[in-house]
Amino acid sequence: MKCQCQSEAAVAEEPVNKGSPAAWIMATLAAIALWFVLYSQLAPFSEWIVSLLPIEKGTPLFWSAASCPRLLCLISCKNI
Repeated sequence: MKCQCQSEAAVAEEPVNKGSPAAWIMATLAAIALWFVLYSQLAPFSEWIVSLLPIEKGTPLFWSAASCPRLLCLISCKNI
């Protein structure tokens, strides 16, 4: 009779199905499309968020604060 730990080890060694290449390609394309949609809406969203702060619109501080989310998005994409 095997102990329970031996049977659990046998289960852990079974290969994991990672999916078909077509599924990975479709998921990658969907993620890229989602990134572009979010990135295109990031500028209006960040300008709206910054407009809630007590910063006068049109000043360099306003535009630098509004561009921070876009820069962070680009930097995060570069590091992938």
